[in-house]
Amino acid sequence: MSVLVLEPVEKMMRKVEAIRANPLKATKIADDEFQREAPMRRSIDSPRVADALGSGRVA
Repeated sequence: MSVLVLEPVEKMMRKVEAIRANPLKATKIADDEFQREAPMRRSIDSPRVADALGSGRVA
C-alpha cells in the first residue's frame, strides 16, 4: 500500500526539486511526459477503444 502512495509522491518531489534547481527543466519534464503518454493517447483514440467506452463513434 505504501508503494502505491509514496512512490508517486516521491516522484513528484524529485520533479519539484529539479525544477527548483533549474526552472527551464519544467519544459523538458513536460515534453518527456507528453512523449511517454503519446502511445496511450493513440490507443485510446482507436475506434475499438472508443466503442468499448461507449462514445458512439463508428469505425
